Amino acid sequence: MTVARVERSETRGLWRNDNPGLRYAPPGLRLLIRVRVQQMNFIPRGATDKQVLEIARHWIDVLAAEDYAAFFSAIGYAMAYQHDCPGSESIRRAINNYRSPMYYPGVEEFVVSNWRSAKGGNPEPLQSVQWFKPNSVGEVGIVGAVAMHLPLNGRWSDLEADFVWFENEKMTEGYRLGLEDIVCPAQLARESDAP
Repeated sequence: MTVARVERSETRGLWRNDNPGLRYAPPGLRLLIRVRVQQMNFIPRGATDKQVLEIARHWIDVLAAEDYAAFFSAIGYAMAYQHDCPGSESIRRAINNYRSPMYYPGVEEFVVSNWRSAKGGNPEPLQSVQWFKPNSVGEVGIVGAVAMHLPLNGRWSDLEADFVWFENEKMTEGYRLGLEDIVCPAQLARESDAP
């Protein structure tokens, strides 16, 4: 993992000193970035589950920084079309449309928070990595997926960020990473059961 000092213009606002999502970092390290955003939109070939989760957590950090534009421009959001707005705004809406009477009764405003310090809420936050067999048809296919529950407002939720990675023509770059969906299956079930 590379540690590099970056200028604010390169980070597009990701690592501001006043960012509450990054207060875990000592003051001298707040302008250091572990890996550049451009290098985190690929999963290395031969990556371990631990490495994949580390990359997904990096993107959770970007969501906690509320830099939806940088997030969307780097890895996209497959379900953005559902929100009838620009991609970066659709990510914010997907997060803010979450509702949970169990974990957040009465709460209607949500932001992703630091996963390192999230306490309470969902007692068993999901962090799952799946690998798929190569597509025998020769089409570009999904190689793997990560499902992670998001920390919201300082607590663990059951809102799930689903990342996928695809075969890539350039074998040296690894697998292309994308955000498939931000969804809460329990909320979908509640809404479909409602009269």
